[in-house]
Amino acid sequence: LSRGGEPRSVVAPRVVDVARSLAPFTIVYDAAGGTAASGAQLGGQTPVLPAGVFGDVRQSGEARFTWQPVSGVRLAAVVVHYAGAHPGFVLAARSLREVEQREEQLRLEIILGWIAALGSSLIVAALLAAMLARMTPR
Repeated sequence: LSRGGEPRSVVAPRVVDVARSLAPFTIVYDAAGGTAASGAQLGGQTPVLPAGVFGDVRQSGEARFTWQPVSGVRLAAVVVHYAGAHPGFVLAARSLREVEQREEQLRLEIILGWIAALGSSLIVAALLAAMLARMTPR
């Protein structure tokens, strides 16, 4: 793109519905933040980045963040700035749905493990108390 390539050349031919698909996608924005080419749709339109992102990326050259364009859709995203005759920004992103499901599964496993450990400790304590009660002279 910095050497004059077409924005469409870095976007996959298949459009990804970001609300349903786990596939990664790319969106190219022009210098003003308008869409130059998109491989993603959300509700039939290209997702719009918050305006502040472009300002941050202009200064730093890159931004990595999680993005929630609508409730229930979270994305891991990277935006980079490119220079040249027609400067702009490239966003590459993918859904965090699988990561969030794994986190929820891990949370459940930790809770169940904690309950099992607590229950086991209670049983061992009760058995030790019963054994001590039998061994103590009256």
